[in-house]
Amino acid sequence: EHAPTLVTVALVVLVLGAGPFVRVVGPRLEEIADGESGIRIAHPVGWSFHENHLGHPAWENALGVSIGVRAERRQRRPYTLPELREKFLTGDLGSREREGELASIVIRRERPFAIHGGRGLELDVDLESRDGLRDTRNVIIERAHYAYLVVVSRPRQWSDAYAQIVARLIDEIRLDETRELARSRRAVPPVPG
Repeated sequence: EHAPTLVTVALVVLVLGAGPFVRVVGPRLEEIADGESGIRIAHPVGWSFHENHLGHPAWENALGVSIGVRAERRQRRPYTLPELREKFLTGDLGSREREGELASIVIRRERPFAIHGGRGLELDVDLESRDGLRDTRNVIIERAHYAYLVVVSRPRQWSDAYAQIVARLIDEIRLDETRELARSRRAVPPVPG
């Protein structure tokens, strides 16, 4: 006789408890790895593939929280962090501002980003666009002839609620051996020593 009521109460407790549990533990992540460029990122399961506000491939949830990535390679000379920083600010962001897509760009914080296999720089940037205010964490990485930009972005109203998830996504950025390096390693036998 009380079974339906107990089941209803149990479901309500389960649903109400799921939110805090996910906030503490965090969502399950899915890794995305590009063997050609050697970058590995992660995004919460269930996010869908889109382009971010800079036009880069990105995974996004229904609230507009996203992680995007761009990888580049050049032959002639290695990349440098100052060069990549300038390209991000004047090219990626500056071009969007000149086109009227961004109304303001404010760099809140800039610091080194530690990553095995490369050198990185992280910039926290506030953006204002037609869609509203966005908080972004931007990781710029140079690894000789490879350059990477990872942008984690969220609408300002979701900034606090997603702070831990964003930090976790930044922590999951990895550099792997590129396919080209792996092929070269297999092609050259080790020198007996």
